[in-house]
Amino acid sequence: MHENESSGSDKNLTRRQLLNSLGTAGVMLAASTAWSGIASAADPILPRPDSGVWLNVKDYGARGNGRYDQDDTPYFQMAIDAAAFAGGTVVVPPGKYMLNSSIMLRSKVNIIGMGEGSFIKSMQPYVSLFSGDHINQVQIRGFALQGTAGTNAGKLPKVERGVELNDCESVMVSDCSFSMIVNGIQLTNSRYIRVKNCSFSSIISSDSLYEGYGIVAQSGAHHQLTDNRFFGLYKPCIHLSGGCSYSVISGNLAEGCRDAVISLSSKLVSCSHHQIIGNTVSAAGLTDNETSCKEGIRLKDNCSDNWIAGNVIVRASQAGISLVGDGASIDDRPYSNMIQGNKVDGSLTGIGLLNTDGNIVTGNDVRRAETGIMIDTSGEDGGSISKQNTVTNNSLFRCSTAGIRLASARCQGNAVFGNSGAGNGESLKDQGTDTVKSGF
Repeated sequence: MHENESSGSDKNLTRRQLLNSLGTAGVMLAASTAWSGIASAADPILPRPDSGVWLNVKDYGARGNGRYDQDDTPYFQMAIDAAAFAGGTVVVPPGKYMLNSSIMLRSKVNIIGMGEGSFIKSMQPYVSLFSGDHINQVQIRGFALQGTAGTNAGKLPKVERGVELNDCESVMVSDCSFSMIVNGIQLTNSRYIRVKNCSFSSIISSDSLYEGYGIVAQSGAHHQLTDNRFFGLYKPCIHLSGGCSYSVISGNLAEGCRDAVISLSSKLVSCSHHQIIGNTVSAAGLTDNETSCKEGIRLKDNCSDNWIAGNVIVRASQAGISLVGDGASIDDRPYSNMIQGNKVDGSLTGIGLLNTDGNIVTGNDVRRAETGIMIDTSGEDGGSISKQNTVTNNSLFRCSTAGIRLASARCQGNAVFGNSGAGNGESLKDQGTDTVKSGF
């Protein structure tokens, strides 16, 4: 076969025929950029303004002198409890504050530091430095947070965290740094949480499933995770699970990470209606043999109606963007997601769909991959099928095996049309069944 020659005979179909042949995917594609499958995450109720009474933790006895024999936790708590009674803001001047236990947040109380100079360090393992339970309208701003760097050998869910929020609403965490800690931020069954302009580095990881993440959200909805920076994490930088929905993940930067940078995963309830937009996975500072991450963005199992758009992913070791379903179950699979206008450069697979249904891959630019866009299956059970996915209007360059590959006869009724590119081993390598094609 000549270079860039499509395999199989093309079917000359009109756009209407192509869309009609694809069911749900055709409806999504007809909507194009105006696709209604994504509902915008509503703006959260704003945290309480920095008004009312301003209380200084040092006026309540906090010393901030970095001594391990002087616990500042009680003085933080007294200031926060006083602000909760009077309505106001707690100010933390520069200093190194040592904690033996968690600071318990209160509703409608902001706690404001002075940036990297306001340094808070845990002296005990398994402590969440800031902890909130059923609170609302709170800001945490301007702190350097550091843990003990102690992992949980028992692999239990109790680990240290910089910020832990359980069943909370309208909380903003901004302008904070997290280092030498097992998990940065943990959100459980919370709503309208905004994490903005924070940095995560030297996050401690182990074989435990509970350790090593930057931001973790379990269930909940309407989060905004924007403009954060992640350096050298071994687990996903941002991980949403347990049916999280309607969140925005945008403008984040990751460098030198080892797992997926952004990971969505859910088994029981769909992880759905998220906007993953304009994030960057950079290869800055890497040697020729180093990679920036395992996968830039990964959707696993029951993930639906998500929009992945305008992300830039460079030198992922396995895939720039990966959608992976459980081959044993027809229910636990990514479906009805839009992957649009992303740039992927230098990975084994640019964009990979494994055991998926009704997704659209359109307008992406993939370069220097082994396979630009891959549709495949795994396993022999009922979930081992990829069907009615659409691959259209993508640009594919210098993909050594193929620009687009349908790798299994269990890839059924997918559509490939209107793509372009050059320098690929083959333009389209089609081993699927009943593929709808019109050119490359």
